[in-house]
Amino acid sequence: MVRLARLNEMDEIASLNNSVIEKPFEEALIVPENKFKQRWEKDPYSILVGILEQPGQPPRLVSLVNNVSLKLKSLQSIPPTHQELTADDTGSNSDPEGNARVCYWVATDKIYGRGWKGEFENRQLSLGQIQVRAVDIAARQAKQNLNGVIAYSRPEGLRRFIEDYYKDKSTSTHFSFPAPGTIYFEVMREGKMARQELKTDRSGVFFVKSGRVSVHPTELMINNFANALDPNGAFYFRAFRLHKGNGARLNLSLVFVNGHPGDQNSLFYRICFVYKWS
Repeated sequence: MVRLARLNEMDEIASLNNSVIEKPFEEALIVPENKFKQRWEKDPYSILVGILEQPGQPPRLVSLVNNVSLKLKSLQSIPPTHQELTADDTGSNSDPEGNARVCYWVATDKIYGRGWKGEFENRQLSLGQIQVRAVDIAARQAKQNLNGVIAYSRPEGLRRFIEDYYKDKSTSTHFSFPAPGTIYFEVMREGKMARQELKTDRSGVFFVKSGRVSVHPTELMINNFANALDPNGAFYFRAFRLHKGNGARLNLSLVFVNGHPGDQNSLFYRICFVYKWS
């Protein structure tokens, strides 16, 4: 069952939200409980939760989706950074009369929620997929006139993907983050270290040439990343599978290079999947 969150669940919601964050690379994404309360008080529709009900057991909160309601003149007017989009995670900018619901965080309990599927409109969908669909349904039940639902997503495996992409028997590669918003790409080959800072080109896209290696995160993400498997056989980019399998389309005009300067695993990127826009 998916429903609106309740005020007495905010501590449980904060705990679940933060339980999926990988330290130290995602530490800046942790959200304190008081900010969830602020969001809920401003817009009760901004947090939806998934409840798992099993015979003989009490209902268990196993998933959530955070979203914000905005008035957008067009898709291109969506705020480019997480901080602008969410008003620094407070949701104070959420507009009940908005024409767009933007989903920016889905969390699923690693033990009880992941792998669960249920029927929705004659299809078997994951909890995360059902919750994103439920954002649209809940908004329309509240008589909100929507142009569409947008997933403001993070390519969470991009750091690992590029490090693995350039790795071979004689070369090791990794990123380092000396300060928020700063990325260095390091290549160790034959005992020698080449270390270069990623810069943005004229179009604002990250680029670095480190020794014999040229790194274009945006190009790699768009062309190679979506269907790539890591050494354990899992997808680097789980959110891509979630949204594409849920009927959304990736909008390549909405790729934000500095979407979240503290999200090291995504190399600060944010991208948008559009469910519908009219």
